[in-house]
Amino acid sequence: MIQFHPTQIKTAAPRRSWVARATVILALLFAVGVVFIVGAYAGRWAVKNQGSARLREALSSLFGAAPAATDLASTGEWQLKNTDLVQLETSIIHLPNSDGWGGGVQPLDDGRIFYANRTGEFGVIGTNGITTVLPFKVEMNLDALKNHPVAKLKNFNFAWVRVTDINLSPMGAGRYQLLVGHHYFEPKKQCMELRLSRAEISVKGTDITLSEPFRTIMTTKPCITFNHPEYEFAFEGHFSGGRIARLGGDQVLFTTGDHGWVGLRGYPAVSQDDSSTLGKVLLINIATKDVSIYAKGIRNPQGLAIDSTGRVWETEQGPRGGDELNLIVKGGNYGWPDSTYGTDYGPRPWPINVEQGRHYAGIAPQFAWNPSIGVSNVIEVNSKAYPLWKGDLLVLSLAGQTIHRLRLEGNRVVYDEPISFQGDRLRDIVELPNGLFAVLSDHGNVILVRNADTHNKAPYLDVNRQQPRTSDLSPQQRAFAIAGRYANGQEVAAVSEQLSIAATRGEEVFKANCASCHSLNTESVVVGPSLKGVIGRRIGSTDFAYSTALSGKRETWSSRHIVDFAVNPAGLYKGTAMAPVPLTAGLQQDLESYLDATATPRSGKSLGQ
Repeated sequence: MIQFHPTQIKTAAPRRSWVARATVILALLFAVGVVFIVGAYAGRWAVKNQGSARLREALSSLFGAAPAATDLASTGEWQLKNTDLVQLETSIIHLPNSDGWGGGVQPLDDGRIFYANRTGEFGVIGTNGITTVLPFKVEMNLDALKNHPVAKLKNFNFAWVRVTDINLSPMGAGRYQLLVGHHYFEPKKQCMELRLSRAEISVKGTDITLSEPFRTIMTTKPCITFNHPEYEFAFEGHFSGGRIARLGGDQVLFTTGDHGWVGLRGYPAVSQDDSSTLGKVLLINIATKDVSIYAKGIRNPQGLAIDSTGRVWETEQGPRGGDELNLIVKGGNYGWPDSTYGTDYGPRPWPINVEQGRHYAGIAPQFAWNPSIGVSNVIEVNSKAYPLWKGDLLVLSLAGQTIHRLRLEGNRVVYDEPISFQGDRLRDIVELPNGLFAVLSDHGNVILVRNADTHNKAPYLDVNRQQPRTSDLSPQQRAFAIAGRYANGQEVAAVSEQLSIAATRGEEVFKANCASCHSLNTESVVVGPSLKGVIGRRIGSTDFAYSTALSGKRETWSSRHIVDFAVNPAGLYKGTAMAPVPLTAGLQQDLESYLDATATPRSGKSLGQ
């Protein structure tokens, strides 16, 4: 038998050279790369062409497996996003012919979303999540602008010529008034205008048509000339403003930015000039076309909302730092360009400010962001789908790519919760009838946002996981808690003795008969005065509207006196408005024990001494 040495077995097969091995590895990597790139482009194509929604629609039509969606909340692929109080879910719809950087979104009564893109085209998102481009647009004279020499300049940004906002108002069955804020190239004067235009649309089933053509309601003055060659930008259309909010009837508010005309480099300070409609919040009558200045001293008002109490909120981009939330009042002057919390880009001081970082001129903002977040639109949360956000303001951010939830106490902002949407500059937001928010981003996407708690019926803040309240514990549980983890039986028994059974029963008596009108834990008034610290306190001495039967008395309260008064109030103090509480002798003793056990320690003499 022929035997082979192990080394002979290894050398029996031909060896691959290192060149061949490297070639095979490179070929494999190339194949993987091709698959990855094709997959990535296929994914991007599917998103941009709404492949998922169209596939669902096709399968539904082919097999009749499920009816077409009638609510956007039931379409799309939803991703979770946690916030402080609420768990959100988001889904993305891509708009055709849209690169963002302008436009707006508005709800239709039937659950669909009407939208405009930056260049003045319109479309609708169906309840199945599929978009349809509509056969009409608002005229911006973009073709003439593209043929103008300024469009060839490197410092001219065409994305800053745009639709700034849209607003829909129902006019009856299937009819809406459509308002559009937009730029317009004026060829005779070779300059740019910011316009508010009006049209009417008719909605019949899936058909949306222009029933009345666009007419110009107002045009800003002066016409905005292109900047001189030495300046950084030929046209500062990103300081446009152009938000719309309805006051009621034919009255609307329309914001206008200063477009860089700030009183420097030879340009006029239009925001403080009453002969100019730039840098203002304007009051416009849609029917008569009357225009007046509602507020001035405005830089770049990217957001505008009228809340449920009638307050007018405006968000405004400052220079480097100093983005603002303003509470707009009629006739108010908000200081720009004479005052800002921000500084100039560079960094350089803002040359007109009296003191850098101080807002001395005009009405100061209710809140300011420094560093800047690139504020855009603002709305108030009114939907029942967000009970823990009710009355809060949602402020969008472009540069910060966040939604800022502002909690208000009166007119004051008490905190700001940023909710990140990393990768999306957020430009417009609207609350839909079904409780969803629709957010327009500069990627040409509409991001649907819903409350996962409401939709999934599973609360994010789980009450079943909260820590037990002392008032809900049994006397034995309280005794163990107070005595401590390593206490012996005698120590626990001693604490239990302090938490007498009578006092525990008395707590139930108080809850059943007294707690609906009086608090033992806080100083606040419920219906009757607070009983916190009542033992040893002079009768009728707290900040409460006592009847003459109690006010001005010199006696002090004891636990027995309180119980006697509760059982027979008119017998002790004739004329009191207190209603008697029917308690047996045993319940009276239990209530007295509870009041003694919960008495707040008092130092020194009582108020009655």
